[in-house]
Parts: sequence; C-alpha cells; structure tokens
Amino acid sequence: MKLPLLTLLVASAATSMACDRSKEDRNDTRTTPEEPREQNQPDQVNTNLERAKKENDRDEIAENKREATELVRKATATLEKMKKDDGLKKLLSESRGVFIVPDYGRGAVAVGARGGEGVLVTRVAGQGWSGPGFYDVGGISVGAQLGAEGGEIAMILMSDEALKSFRSDSTFSLDAMADLTLVDYSALAQATLGKDVGSVVFWSDTKGAFAGVSLSATNINWDEEENSAYYGKKVMPQDALTSDASEPQKKLQKELADI
Repeated sequence: MKLPLLTLLVASAATSMACDRSKEDRNDTRTTPEEPREQNQPDQVNTNLERAKKENDRDEIAENKREATELVRKATATLEKMKKDDGLKKLLSESRGVFIVPDYGRGAVAVGARGGEGVLVTRVAGQGWSGPGFYDVGGISVGAQLGAEGGEIAMILMSDEALKSFRSDSTFSLDAMADLTLVDYSALAQATLGKDVGSVVFWSDTKGAFAGVSLSATNINWDEEENSAYYGKKVMPQDALTSDASEPQKKLQKELADI
C-alpha cells in the first residue's frame, strides 16, 4: 500500500530527529580525552634520600677510618711503653701476637667495667708481624683501681690456642672456659719469664689492675666497619692478620721490628 507523500516526509523527519538525539546522548556519555601526560622525571624525594644516604655512608666510612687510625696511634704508644720493661719485651719476643686495648674503661666505676676497642697484631713465621685487626671488647675483668679511671691493657698471646679465637669472625671470650691459662703479668716472678707462663698474659699500666679478680676478656668481636674503612676494602680476620695485608701505615709493625 502506497503512503501519501506528506506522511512519508513526516516519518522521515521524525526518524532523522531520533537519530540526532541518540547521537547527542552518546556524545554526552563520553569523557573528554585527557591531555597526554609528560614522561615522569625520577622521583625527586627518592633521589634526595638516596643522595643523603650515600653522603652519610661516606661520612661514616671516614669516621671509622679516623677512629681506626687513632686506635693504631694509641696502641703504638702503649707498645713503646711496654718495650721499656725488659720482662714484657722478652714475652713479646716469644709471643704469637699481642692484643692492645689502649683506653679501656674510661669513666667506668665498677669491677668488670665494660666497653673498649682493641687492635691485634700477630707474628707470621719468617715474615715479621701482621697488619692490625680491629676488635670491640664487651668486658674485661679489672680491679677497682682501673675500673674508676680507665687505662691501657694488653693481652700477650703465648699460644696458638689463644690466637685461634681471633681468627674467627664470631664473638668469643678469653677466659678459663675457653681452656686457656690466664696470667697476671704483675704476679709473674722474673725467674718465671721464659718458661711456660700460660696461654694469655694480661698487662696493664695501672698497678694492681688485676689483683684479686678472675681474669677474663668477654664478648670480643671483629669490627667489620673499622677494618674495612682502614684497609679501604672488605677484609676478614684471615686477610688482615697476615704480613702481606696492604696495611696503610705499618706503625705497629715498625714498633715491633726489633722484637
């Protein structure tokens, strides 16, 4: 059946309007396209934090090296004092090594005062003395004379058993429990020197420092930070405690050269 022309025109117009409204509705539901984002730059906060950490690490390394160098200087001065005693010099000449804590217990007020730093040098057969190894010391049993004022302490290692503990990177103690014989130097008679004097001989510049106490040095551990800072690289005990370690200054070795 043919529709009148007018009817067809009206229907066509209505269809066109409906299509236009549908198109507008679709456009309304679209989101406006986002402007393309610029490539992100490195996060400034993280960059600043990383820079600060590196600077802090450098400062810490420099401080550890300064402390280690100062410890060597003080230990060298202690050795100079020890060499003036003929008995100590004889013991050093027969020792396997010497561990020096040049400034122990400063400001402590009780027996068994805690805290100190020490440096070890060892004898290497046919090659002289090793580079220094740096250790932290938790505690040394001392008398009241030393406990109140602090002082210089040395442990002369007379046996391989005494030295063996230092070659470990774990925490250890020098005491009777370690099957070591510990002797107070001030209690040794001159006639005893040169004979079997024990595994470790304790010495202090403070008279009577070890009188009436049970000798021990506890919680000794390898100071990784100071050793690495001093040598400029990561080192372990077996690396530093050899004469071919690239020791920067050799102050202690020079002081021991005539022993």
